[in-house]
Amino acid sequence: MRQVPRLAWLMARAFTGSRPAAVVAVVGCLAALAPSALTRSVYSSPDGDGMVVLARWRPALEIALAVLVLVPFAALFGFLGSLVFPDGGVLAVVLSAYAPVVWVLVGGAVISVSGSAVGVSPVGDETPRGRRWQLAALAQRPGTRLSAVLLARRLVEDLPAGDVVVAAAGDDALLDAYVRAGFTPGEGRRVYRTV
Repeated sequence: MRQVPRLAWLMARAFTGSRPAAVVAVVGCLAALAPSALTRSVYSSPDGDGMVVLARWRPALEIALAVLVLVPFAALFGFLGSLVFPDGGVLAVVLSAYAPVVWVLVGGAVISVSGSAVGVSPVGDETPRGRRWQLAALAQRPGTRLSAVLLARRLVEDLPAGDVVVAAAGDDALLDAYVRAGFTPGEGRRVYRTV
């Protein structure tokens, strides 16, 4: 958990085109990484320049953990808002209690505009049955190379034989990289690989 802020910044820098955009997106990245950090599925490369999330494919658990993380943030912002705006008022309540939600949405929008967000489920009809693992948030610090890819490759190779790794590529270049790494392409930039 101590590394999550640093990794959220790394992710924001990797998924946006500039530092100002990364500043806006970092809160959304923090919210996106927090559920994975709770399940200990966020991995950092030894050099600190790359990161990846590899977790069992359990969307219901991910949603529950996201809510679990977001509610305390909203409560904290609500408390801080009541200190800043002691007279209350509708605007004060909205700005304080819903600030985390707004930041997450704004951060997600910045990442989407940058072309890095996927917005598609990594599992489809073409995905083989079996125990599934989702590979996500593959991020590399700008100006550095390969550590995130090497980390992801090592993590996938350590999975039990017969398990299925799923991912959704953010763009065609990443899709090509997945295919070169032995993944089978599916619809909507989905990919899968049986270990």
